[in-house]
Amino acid sequence: LAFAGGVLALVIATAGGGFLRATLLPDVMWDPALSSRVLLFSGALVIVTGIVVGLAPALGATRQDVGSIMRQSSTRASAGRGRLRPALTVLQTAFALVLLVGGAHFVRSRWNVHRMDLGIDADRVLLAWTQFQSADAMGEEERAAFEQRRRTFTQDAVERLRVRPDVAAATVASSVPMSGATMSQTIRVPGYDSLPRLPGGGPYATGVGDGYFETVGTRIVRGRGIEARDTPDSERVIVVSETMARTLWPGRDAIGECVYLGGDDAPCSRIVGVAADARRRSLVEKPAMHYYVPYGQGMRGSGDVLVRPARNTTAV
Repeated sequence: LAFAGGVLALVIATAGGGFLRATLLPDVMWDPALSSRVLLFSGALVIVTGIVVGLAPALGATRQDVGSIMRQSSTRASAGRGRLRPALTVLQTAFALVLLVGGAHFVRSRWNVHRMDLGIDADRVLLAWTQFQSADAMGEEERAAFEQRRRTFTQDAVERLRVRPDVAAATVASSVPMSGATMSQTIRVPGYDSLPRLPGGGPYATGVGDGYFETVGTRIVRGRGIEARDTPDSERVIVVSETMARTLWPGRDAIGECVYLGGDDAPCSRIVGVAADARRRSLVEKPAMHYYVPYGQGMRGSGDVLVRPARNTTAV
């Protein structure tokens, strides 16, 4: 009975799990419903269930009169109940096994997600979008003046937020984690005719203001992040992700290396920091190269304002 229940449980889990995945989360990549670990766990559970459930009646039977048991069995069989009880036991065991296996997988999956290092600490981080008129129809000089006004407006908003006692940190960025809006730029690295291709693509670029890494909770592994001194008139600097540093400068420190962002006449951008890898679009991503440049050094975009409150999020 326990074996039949276990087989039925695996059938229900496979069919039911596929239906739930297709219905509730069709865009998520899932592992196969049946694996060697699931089969081994289910087999062990079937054995334990058979022993534990069968032990009590077996012990009880040793203390009863055999003739009495046979007469009672004959009476139940004549009433047609002998065939119903095993069927119900199989069904009950099957559903119990589904719940046990499903519950264990749910707890383990939730724990794995809880422990997952996303490279950001999004808890209590607020996002404010800023929307401006389109600059597509503007001339070159008019566009440059417009971009300057836009940067000034956004930076002024950030500065006014930072002086509030209920704000721990605030910054501006051309795009934010999990938005999928990270930009791509032409990048040239000395020593490479063409850059290595990673499964996740890239290199991807994000323009960020000073205090960005502290606000979103991304750790600086080596060097420094983008600071207030990194203005449009200062030396061009860049912060690269760990994957980018490891891929382009294997076996040596990337700090101080020079890259060229833009066309052939682009000036050198000096690497001043290496940041921990952070998710760009989703919880599960393939390795990709990512770098950060000061928001004011040529990176265009509306400029999203990010705020980390010191306490109550709703009030801020």
